[in-house]
Amino acid sequence: MTFRIIHRSLFEKLRMRNRNALRRMSLLLNGIKPVLGRTIETLQAGSRKRLSAFKVHLKETYPVLKHWFETLRRKSREAWHFLNTFIQPIRLHLGRKRILAGILAAMFLMAAGVAIVRLKSPVPTEIYEQARLAVSEARHREAASYAPEVMQQAEYYLEQARAAWQNENRKWFWNRDFQATHQFAESAQICARIAGTLAVARRDSLELLTTFGIARLQQTVEDFRNQAKRIPVNKALWQKFVASELIVIESKFAHWRRDFLTAKAKLQTAEPLVNGAWSTTKATLEAYLRQVPIWQRWVNETIAWSAATDSTAIIVDKMAHRCFVYTDGQLRAEYPVELGPGWLGHKRQRGDNATPEGRYRVIKKKADKHTIYYKALQIDYPNHEDRQRFGEAQKRGELSRFASIGGLIEVHGEGGKGVNWTAGCVALENRHMDEIYEWSVVGTPVTIVGSLKGLPANGHTSTSGD
Repeated sequence: MTFRIIHRSLFEKLRMRNRNALRRMSLLLNGIKPVLGRTIETLQAGSRKRLSAFKVHLKETYPVLKHWFETLRRKSREAWHFLNTFIQPIRLHLGRKRILAGILAAMFLMAAGVAIVRLKSPVPTEIYEQARLAVSEARHREAASYAPEVMQQAEYYLEQARAAWQNENRKWFWNRDFQATHQFAESAQICARIAGTLAVARRDSLELLTTFGIARLQQTVEDFRNQAKRIPVNKALWQKFVASELIVIESKFAHWRRDFLTAKAKLQTAEPLVNGAWSTTKATLEAYLRQVPIWQRWVNETIAWSAATDSTAIIVDKMAHRCFVYTDGQLRAEYPVELGPGWLGHKRQRGDNATPEGRYRVIKKKADKHTIYYKALQIDYPNHEDRQRFGEAQKRGELSRFASIGGLIEVHGEGGKGVNWTAGCVALENRHMDEIYEWSVVGTPVTIVGSLKGLPANGHTSTSGD
């Protein structure tokens, strides 16, 4: 009984809706005529020609509109008859329970379809959020700096996931497929985790690398400075070294800021400069010390002469900054000396502040008002070998033809300043000069050599101590 009441109510509502629709259509048709009339009255104020054309257009349009509304009314009646024809057998031949079961089955099928669509491709909210957090964590670990290639992939996949999600949201819900979004989000998450791990590993590795690199270069800088205090370094090489030392300091500051990439870049810039300065100095020293066998022969011949003549001989070791006095072939005294600032190498011309190397003799003893350096022993520089070497250098174009070979080289007093300050002479403390002056005579041999033993074990030369 209840079903019949519901069914009758449903049909009454459908009948009323059709009647209302037909009534509205009639009202619309009836309302068009006065509207058209008012429109014509308004347009009469304009051009007669345009008004005539508009009237023709309205006459042509009105039958079309009327035919359309008539067709719509006929189709509505046909639809109503079809619906009534379809429902009536169901009401007559099916029971109430079957109709209810059919409705429930239809609802179940609809719900199942929606569920299948949802289960087939669930909304990727969770996986996308996980990917976004993973990328954010990788950025926090500075993956963009320490693992840029992997980090770029992670950001690319995250952007593709977002774009795919937006594209699916524009479709009807039953037609959405978030598989691509899931795949892009998973790829972004994996790449972000790899980038974060790789960034931490590379940062820790760079921290260790720059720590040891800075320490090593600082030690090289310190060694070079200690060596440069005692071995002459040309101006261009010294300027290059100072520039490299500043870069090492910048690398150290970057390391303190934990900017290990900058620290590494600075190290890579400074290392060849520092090592180059050190290598150049070392190569210069090695080339210089190749003459040690010659110098040792000179010294041995000088000592042998002292022993054979029962006389005094003076030997100067420039590298060790020492003066040795032999009498009767035996070492009598040893003193520290100071030389010219350009002492490394043989004296080539006037003004180079180099102390000559060779076998010389005292040609004049000076004291009191005859010298400004307390006491002095003038030697016979330049000798024949020096003049020959000077002339060959001029022929090769190494020296100007206007250059002068220089002279007035002495072993004199006023030393003890702790630096190489003379114009090429050998300076001793006055108390030591007193002894040498007393033991020497005109003709005393003075043999000056670059080194007797090469560099000391620590690689440094010394000017201090008796």
